[in-house]
Amino acid sequence: MANVGKSRKPFKRNPEIANAIAQASQYVGGVALFQVPSWVRPRVDSFVVDPKIKRDAMVCFACAVCKTGFGLCRFTELRDGVVKSCWCLEDKENREYQARQVNKISARDLRKIYDDRTSIGIPATLAKWGISKSTLDHACRDKHARLSRKPVNIQNDIYVLANVRGIEAAMAKFELNHAETLAICGIVRKRKAAQKVEAIAAWVAMPDSRKSEIKNIIREGKSMIRDAVEQATGGLEAPPLDWYEEGRYWGELTIAEYSTCGKYSYFGWAVDVVRALPEEFAASIFGSSVAKFVEVINATESGRAGRRRSYKNKISSIDTQVVRRKRAPEAKMSGRYFFPPMGSQDIVAGISTYTLAA
Repeated sequence: MANVGKSRKPFKRNPEIANAIAQASQYVGGVALFQVPSWVRPRVDSFVVDPKIKRDAMVCFACAVCKTGFGLCRFTELRDGVVKSCWCLEDKENREYQARQVNKISARDLRKIYDDRTSIGIPATLAKWGISKSTLDHACRDKHARLSRKPVNIQNDIYVLANVRGIEAAMAKFELNHAETLAICGIVRKRKAAQKVEAIAAWVAMPDSRKSEIKNIIREGKSMIRDAVEQATGGLEAPPLDWYEEGRYWGELTIAEYSTCGKYSYFGWAVDVVRALPEEFAASIFGSSVAKFVEVINATESGRAGRRRSYKNKISSIDTQVVRRKRAPEAKMSGRYFFPPMGSQDIVAGISTYTLAA
């Protein structure tokens, strides 16, 4: 190899290549950009002893097919049309061929192949199913892409169940095999890791005043949720026979405590925040009272809906003037319970960032 190992001194340029570069000659594969030095890529005549044989240098060319790629080949191959692209055309044809091979396999067998690749290994899978390594890789990539397109909430449920009760429980509930369950757990794990990195950056960039407000909202929210549950149930698991309180049904919140207009209800903002947050976030932030708080909210809404249905016909048959109740000013209400300085959406975004960054 004549030029390998020598110093990187100026090399002799091929006049034909220089002329093609100057004129930007368009070939089938693309346009030659520059000649590659021999110490980067040895010329074809490295083992040729006869000095009369014309040297065939390497060139870098811009691909004419994909318009963005670059290739490396002999200049004669580019000039004569032997090289037609920077491998993008070959890759496309190979993907189309492998897609046709995968389409010949049934969906049930594809699931088994995907599972065998993890359980018994690649060589045994190829021998068992009689397919090539390229076909196996294409089938597994396609299967992984379909798994990643599952709804995010279902992916999270699979991930939580697999971590809490084990892989077998997630496989049985969602009718997945072992490899599919592991793949979905890996997808969720990577997504959570990326979200954590973004949340840390967002939390670091957040002003200190905003951080203090979010921490204060979390602290006040814990006590408010405990108070709401205590007032709605009296601290009891079931309503006793002699339980009675004016203006309140057992296990429900009053209109002043929770109404559709969160601005004028004591716990309205807490309801919106708890519902908007993921279940695991809400429990980790506001404590174990969240589950009971959600039960109280659901009981309140279902109880009011049932009573409206019961009295709808009676109320509609009475022709009376509508009387609007005057709402208590916010200043008076804020003396009893905490009202956050920001909206529910901002609270959810801040708490999510705080939880992921923690």
